[in-house]
Amino acid sequence: MGRGESSAARRRRGYALGVCVAALLATSCGSDGVATIDVRGARFVAEPQNLLSTVVTFQTSDDARPRVWVSGPRGRFEVPDSGWLSARAGMAHEVLVLGLTPETSYQVEIGGAGVRADRSLSFTTAPAPAGLPTLEVRTRDPERIQPGITLIGISGPDPGWIAAFDDEGRPVWYHRPDPPVIVTHVQRLRNGHFAYVAGTNWELIREIDLRGRTVREYGARAMGLDTLHHDFDELPDGHLLAQTTELVPVSGFPPAGSGGGPNTLELVADSLLELDGDARVVRRWPMLETLAPHRILLDALFPYWNDWYPGSSLVRGWCHLNNVSYLPDTDGVVLSALNQRLVFEMGLADGRLRWVLGEDDPRTTEDDDWPYLALEEGGRYTARQHDVERLPDGDILVYDNAIDTLKSRCVRYRIDPARRTARQVWEFIDPELTPPAFSLVAGDCDGLGNGHILVWDPMATAGLRSRIAEVDPATDTKVWEAFTAPLVGGFDAERLPSIYPD
Repeated sequence: MGRGESSAARRRRGYALGVCVAALLATSCGSDGVATIDVRGARFVAEPQNLLSTVVTFQTSDDARPRVWVSGPRGRFEVPDSGWLSARAGMAHEVLVLGLTPETSYQVEIGGAGVRADRSLSFTTAPAPAGLPTLEVRTRDPERIQPGITLIGISGPDPGWIAAFDDEGRPVWYHRPDPPVIVTHVQRLRNGHFAYVAGTNWELIREIDLRGRTVREYGARAMGLDTLHHDFDELPDGHLLAQTTELVPVSGFPPAGSGGGPNTLELVADSLLELDGDARVVRRWPMLETLAPHRILLDALFPYWNDWYPGSSLVRGWCHLNNVSYLPDTDGVVLSALNQRLVFEMGLADGRLRWVLGEDDPRTTEDDDWPYLALEEGGRYTARQHDVERLPDGDILVYDNAIDTLKSRCVRYRIDPARRTARQVWEFIDPELTPPAFSLVAGDCDGLGNGHILVWDPMATAGLRSRIAEVDPATDTKVWEAFTAPLVGGFDAERLPSIYPD
């Protein structure tokens, strides 16, 4: 100790030495007298439900908030807080490492301020599981694509997959329900979990965590419902807006033959539901009260629901909701009624129509006073449609299956509810596909953060391959395009920034 050292300096040095003494053999001290916490017993724990992930467990010699980095062929990343299965401050730690590709070597480093690990860990991932579809990337412009991973819910031909792929087409995460079930819509919830519609008979919405473990289930039968089908969306309080059906006899239709009286038809009638976290129905909006019961288009004759509701030749798929998008600023929803060829906004407070994109049915007067939007010249209505999304600027993006032209398209409408007008401002029909993309069922168009549009054509091409493309609407050029092998079906594809939630 120097002769001229101040009493304050002596006190600081004495405190540092005291920390080292108090730590005993659990810690060591650096040359500056600051205690260093050691990492011990680091190891990998296999995740049998997802071979493209692993859990790293380790102990520290004192309470610590360590950091974990993962290095591989495509660079280095730090596991975010959402990947920690244990509390960050503590002595026992579990970290979930995600976003890995098959048959790839990785190194894991544990460290941070005041944390010392004696070595890094190395491991190699397993091959992708049998049956997981592949993705062949044919177009890729790294400077222009929206960064992230592409998540797909897979409904066939080998059902029961949710899979995420990087921009080179490599799988980075997957989940397969056990026992296998058909998977359609999949969505990330605000809590970072995934939820999806599943089942062989539209009977289930399931929430899973990042490890694929079931957190919550909404079972239609257990809730006294016939179905939970196609789509859902999340409300700000965590409740879900979902869709169900029931068979309802409706009278007053024209007689089936001469001399007969009014006819009664059994309609497969949709309702919108609000479900709470305990899987209870807290609100219900029957579409028979919002739409027109006697408005039946030829689309209703398609025998989609006959397997669900057998035993009657008069079953009609009257409405067929296939999309719900919540609008927080208006407390409304945008819905798609496939068999009505309608896209419309409905208020949740009163269940009333706010605007309707579609055409009046001249065979009934029940829809004459609806708030139809006049479609400006140059546009055309959808001919059966899936997936409706409102973009940040208020435009509506729709996947139009377009069974009238057999050329499915992604179409954007500018909606003016005050003037009751709609203008078609953009459509994309891929000129490079022969034959043109045509999906009789399903399909998805999503707006991305860079202004591009992600288009999912589940039945896009000859050769039974589904297609995903990121399109720059300013030039109608594809900056990224990939094809599945084999055709996989499914109702939507999503681009996420990362497999880890924000």
